[in-house]
Amino acid sequence: MAKKDDRLFIRLDIGMPEHPKIEGLSDKAFRALVETWCWCGRNPKINGHIKRASWVKRGTPAVRRELIDAGLFNDDGEHGAHVHDWDSWQRTWDEIRESKQEKADAGAFGAHQRWHVKRSIRDDACEFCKPKASAIGQG
Repeated sequence: MAKKDDRLFIRLDIGMPEHPKIEGLSDKAFRALVETWCWCGRNPKINGHIKRASWVKRGTPAVRRELIDAGLFNDDGEHGAHVHDWDSWQRTWDEIRESKQEKADAGAFGAHQRWHVKRSIRDDACEFCKPKASAIGQG
């Protein structure tokens, strides 16, 4: 079995460089855009919101203004900035947590199948081995 790739990713449409909001950006603004998107992807709990202290480190004031004027970021004033439509293109923190939980649940059920069901072993500590509550007699 091939090793799973556990790197973090952001979603990027292959036509992104030709999008009208992107096409007119300067090279510096384009680089700041991609680097900031990647930074947000590495910090998924922020859901595309960049605090002021970090936002002011993202390129020059002119580059940040270019990104805001292009409609790629929303200026949150003293609070920083927010990637425009982040949650339309990227997974939110809640979606990431839900996905991780689903995978953990599936792994636990798979382990139950392998170690308990296939071996006809019942383990009272296993949530899947516990008998389900019957609806009979409950009213």
